[in-house]
Amino acid sequence: MIHKLLEAIELTAVICTSADVMLEALDEGAAAAILTEESLVEVPEAPLRAWLTAQPSWSDFPFIVLASRDVGGRSRQALQMLQTLGNAFVLERPVHTETLARAVDAAVRARGRQYATRLHLRQLEDTRGEVERLNAELEARIASRTRELAGANDRLMAEIAERERAQAALIQVQKMEAIGRLTGGIAHDFNNLLHVVNMNLDLVARVAKDEKVLGIAARAKSAVGRGAKLTGQLLSFARNQSLLPRLTDVNALLDGMRELVTVSVGPAIQVEMVLSEEPAWAVLDANQLEMAVLNLAVNARDAMPSGGTLTVSTRTIEGGDAPTAQGQLGAGDYLAVAVGDTGSGIAQHLLTKVFDPFFTTKPVGSGTGLG
Repeated sequence: MIHKLLEAIELTAVICTSADVMLEALDEGAAAAILTEESLVEVPEAPLRAWLTAQPSWSDFPFIVLASRDVGGRSRQALQMLQTLGNAFVLERPVHTETLARAVDAAVRARGRQYATRLHLRQLEDTRGEVERLNAELEARIASRTRELAGANDRLMAEIAERERAQAALIQVQKMEAIGRLTGGIAHDFNNLLHVVNMNLDLVARVAKDEKVLGIAARAKSAVGRGAKLTGQLLSFARNQSLLPRLTDVNALLDGMRELVTVSVGPAIQVEMVLSEEPAWAVLDANQLEMAVLNLAVNARDAMPSGGTLTVSTRTIEGGDAPTAQGQLGAGDYLAVAVGDTGSGIAQHLLTKVFDPFFTTKPVGSGTGLG
């Protein structure tokens, strides 16, 4: 009768002759199960309990139990089985066909909603997976764009630094051009004056008979020669002329300057020459090096009014060991000449200006710094 009732409401019914057949039907996707109270004691509890426990979170399989009217005569095993079923709707027999039909329809509808929940959960899981994939893709794009922006920023900062260096170099070139024009005019006029003085000294040397006068004239002529050399260097700077670099033994050159440096700095300052033991050959203009070292020595003297020690040293270095204003030195061997003193030192903010022409921190009339 139940089988025909279910077919009447367009439901497919499978009659299960054993617990194994019923569990197989449940695995195949049954919508609900109808059990008689008598069959409860025949179904092994352990397999059914295992199947019910293994249900996913969205599933709560519905059972309809057709119970006998005599509730008091229900066995303990049947009561325990009803407890195990969980989602069980009990109908007392005899059951009106409409009541059974409505109960079956409600169970099937409830199972349908459970399957709809399963579909919704799967869609949510798929959506979450897609969101996670999109998030990962977005994070990868952001990371890539961040790296690109960081690289662009680094390049921009490098370009700004390079532009600042170029602007500083341009300003320095313009400054040197202006100073060159100024020193050129001064040196030319001064050279004319020296020429007149030199001619008069030659005249004195020809007509004088006193040895003392001749000695004074000779020393004055030597000083004029040094002045002429200085004006020649100024004119060379003003005209941007090439100097005369030659292969020079720098240690021998500096050692030959010992007396000149000692006299220039005065007796209160001890002069030490710390020259390298290995040969110190370099291609340079000897006059320029002499003037640079002497100028540094005189400035060192002014920084030690109470006396001190002046050290002139040489050492060889390999390219890349010492940084310069333009970066590391290229590959090769180099010679370093250092002039050090025990004076007051140079303020940090003035280090970039010490080689500017005529820059000085001395009072007016006390010198021109490094010249």
